[in-house]
Amino acid sequence: MTTLVTADDKGRISVRGSEPGRKYLVTQEGGEWRVTPYRAEDRPSRNRREWSGNGSLFDQLKSMAKAGLRIERSKVAKRPVPPCRF
Repeated sequence: MTTLVTADDKGRISVRGSEPGRKYLVTQEGGEWRVTPYRAEDRPSRNRREWSGNGSLFDQLKSMAKAGLRIERSKVAKRPVPPCRF
């Protein structure tokens, strides 16, 4: 579990040495908690997801294609896009 907390105007969180208004990253690993100063560049991209499968997603799709997976465009997708009505 990872939580981002912000120190209040008096610099209070449950750890001594915090600065007023500064953000801290609180992470739980097993039975221990770790508090570190938060830096914006440490933040992962919002759109980035971790792939939990073996190998890359492309390798997984390739093996599925070898096993018989076929993806075809629908008839609706083959038609040209109509002009904008606005």
